[in-house]
Amino acid sequence: PNPQLKTTVINALVQIGELTSLQGAVAKLDGGYLQDTEYAEIGKAKEQGAVDLLIARLRTNEPYHVNLAARTLGEIGDPRAVEPVIHALVYGNHNYGMSDVPRALGKLGDRKAIEPLQLFLRNSQQIMQYDLRVAVLEALVALKAPNYLEDIAAELKKMTDNGSLHQAAPLLAALGRLHDNRTIPILVSLLGNQQI
Repeated sequence: PNPQLKTTVINALVQIGELTSLQGAVAKLDGGYLQDTEYAEIGKAKEQGAVDLLIARLRTNEPYHVNLAARTLGEIGDPRAVEPVIHALVYGNHNYGMSDVPRALGKLGDRKAIEPLQLFLRNSQQIMQYDLRVAVLEALVALKAPNYLEDIAAELKKMTDNGSLHQAAPLLAALGRLHDNRTIPILVSLLGNQQI
């Protein structure tokens, strides 16, 4: 039951070849400590056997692990993760590195995440960290939420007015990935801005 000892034992089993690195990462989900690279390996493998354990990680009070678990669930793409990731977004810690939580909702692609994302964006404007705000907008773009282009245009105008347009790169990349000709006027309007 000791997470540190469990992690050390799993690492030793991986080192001697008793477990693959993927098996070791999944084993650590059940009470051990994972690194970013181990979460990434689980996501890259789209390891369905890890979904329930990753969902359990979303219920912890450790923002680092909640964020990485959500990111991994988004990469796996299992629809069972939608509701738990929405819950993590709405009720989780919004003050520290949680930007992969809304992005995971965008990757999961379930349109029932649109309303919670929009509500979160509207209700948190005063206190939301900028990277989290951009991540929510990216998720809305990925889900092609109603009026998402108008929301993005308004956000880019706000960023221009604040002198923070240089932080818009992830949002603009998300627009580019859509391959939607309606985004062209928004992007063209920014071509002359040297910040971006």
